[in-house]
Amino acid sequence: MNYYYDRLSIEEQAAYDALLKAMRKLKNEVQVPHALSTDSMGKVLDALRFEHTGLFYVNYDKVRYLYSLNGTKFQLEFDGSQEELKQKRLWLRETLAQFKEEKEAENLNDDRAILRWIHHKLVRSTRYDHSALDSPDDHPRAFNILGVFQDHLAVCQGIAFAFKLLCDYFEIPCMIATGRATLENIGDNLLHAWNIVCLDGKNAHVDITWDIGLSELSHFYRYDYFCIPDEWIKEDHAFEDLPACVDNISYFEAKKRVFHDYDSLRSFVHQELKKKTPYLYFKMSMDGDLNEITASTDQAISETVGMHSFMPVKISRVSGGMQMCFFYRMETQELPASGFMKWLDGKLRG
Repeated sequence: MNYYYDRLSIEEQAAYDALLKAMRKLKNEVQVPHALSTDSMGKVLDALRFEHTGLFYVNYDKVRYLYSLNGTKFQLEFDGSQEELKQKRLWLRETLAQFKEEKEAENLNDDRAILRWIHHKLVRSTRYDHSALDSPDDHPRAFNILGVFQDHLAVCQGIAFAFKLLCDYFEIPCMIATGRATLENIGDNLLHAWNIVCLDGKNAHVDITWDIGLSELSHFYRYDYFCIPDEWIKEDHAFEDLPACVDNISYFEAKKRVFHDYDSLRSFVHQELKKKTPYLYFKMSMDGDLNEITASTDQAISETVGMHSFMPVKISRVSGGMQMCFFYRMETQELPASGFMKWLDGKLRG
């Protein structure tokens, strides 16, 4: 997806092409035959930064440009000597080749399966770098692919960049999306980056960063933000001028785990308990107050589990906030004989 490039003017695209060629050849200077405004230069550099996340060794903050009668001359800076840059590019090729070997070992040929595998890889290996968020100048690697693939600590931008790099490598259309997080407990109105992918001509949002946090809390791979539509992500993300994501190709739709009423939920829980599944993971799609829906969902789960189980069960929940994605873990409780008889008597009387 060349979303940002396609939005540039012809002159801006010419500058983009010339800069990209220079960056790939590690040239420190390049001339373009146009005098571009400061605003245009920002658009060009952002497009390059967002669409070529493998160019992590380019210091975009130190790109300079000089106007002349012949147009605009750009001066580029790279993070390292020529030899160091060659080693960094060799490392990147080897890293991607390793991903390719692992993907082939998994025998993954479907784009959706590959996306889910990339999701697993990043969720399993990456943690959010809160220190970088507090002092970004001290943690520049957290904002690019090095934070993910070498340090295993990154912020949303670095995670989104790494996800796009892997999607590009496996030829799955993907772009960087930017906006603001609007969920109070993680930083209301905080600048945020995630991704949009295209599967079979359908666009969908993927926010690996927030799935990392939820998966860590749940000790389980969460897909709350995997291939979801605008309608869902707008509950806690604010953005403008992004491609429309109107078709629902989410994990929950694919698994038929979206429920609009509690009778359907109870039926699902009953079937899962018959399979002795130790967890429940689903999404409620209902209008109303989040706290009231959460309380009613808790009650439906508790009642259904209680009716099904002959032994007392401890139920713990990690919710998905505004997304109304719920994860419950269930653990059968061991009781001493006296406690068991008291519990059984109460259950029989009830």
